[in-house]
Amino acid sequence: VLEMYARAPERVRALVLLAPAITGDVGAPPRLRPLLRTAPVRHLAPPIVQRFAGEVTHARSTRSWADPSRATDADIAPYRDLLRTEGWARGLWDVMTAEPPPDLRPVLRRVHVPTLVVTGAQDRTIAPRWGRWVADAVPDGRFALLADCGHVPHQERPDELATLVRPFLADVDRALLTTIDGVLIEAAAALEAVELRRGLRLALGGAQEVNAYLNELEPWRTAKTDPVRTGTTLHVALQAIAGLAVAFAPYTPFSSATIHGWLGLGDVLEGGGWRRPDVPAGTRLGEATPLFDRVELPEEDGSAPA
Repeated sequence: VLEMYARAPERVRALVLLAPAITGDVGAPPRLRPLLRTAPVRHLAPPIVQRFAGEVTHARSTRSWADPSRATDADIAPYRDLLRTEGWARGLWDVMTAEPPPDLRPVLRRVHVPTLVVTGAQDRTIAPRWGRWVADAVPDGRFALLADCGHVPHQERPDELATLVRPFLADVDRALLTTIDGVLIEAAAALEAVELRRGLRLALGGAQEVNAYLNELEPWRTAKTDPVRTGTTLHVALQAIAGLAVAFAPYTPFSSATIHGWLGLGDVLEGGGWRRPDVPAGTRLGEATPLFDRVELPEEDGSAPA
């Protein structure tokens, strides 16, 4: 997750890290890795890994649990499925012999979004003190210790984990709306100063924030597992979009008015003031249609002009 944040921080609104591994101190010793990554050894690696992997049993799959008796067949099934995936042995070998070993410590100080680090109190794979260290290293980091839990809180204690994550995401929800309200304030000052480009950049930046929020919370996925959280995510996103319709109104007045209508706020923006309007819960949304026509460019046939 941290590697993805480092690649595209603008697409992330918040992070939830479960027992994060920050340094590459797993796998083969660093001085042996160049040898283990040579072509002859990599060719022999898959059958060796498959032989040592052996059979996926309940006992082996739950070594990292605080209480293995809680694990069901449904918890074990993903591990068995993993060993049926084509190329899994070579992939595991490449991870264990990666060179240089990954070290994400420099990334932590560059994380500028709210970050919740959750560690199981009985985690024997990565000691809880390292989770606390990660939270302390992130500028807006928070640490939570989950009692009676090992290394996989999302499997072993999913309900308790959800009680920790939901309030954290509520803070993220408020932060998004605060950001959009700030965009409107700054954009108003830019327009009053006839700084039209700056006003447009602010509106576009607000749109990127909403995209990052949706990419992070993935309502299209949570709809199947957590309908309450999905409803909150969509509600907050619609409030933010209502504010963006106001911010874009000086530049795309007709499209902004159309969005206003879709949100059940009427077809006319005038009279609402330069503020984020409220989309009441339970509002029946209008039917969405494309705001802009698709531009089809003619195919080049390579022939010279007449």
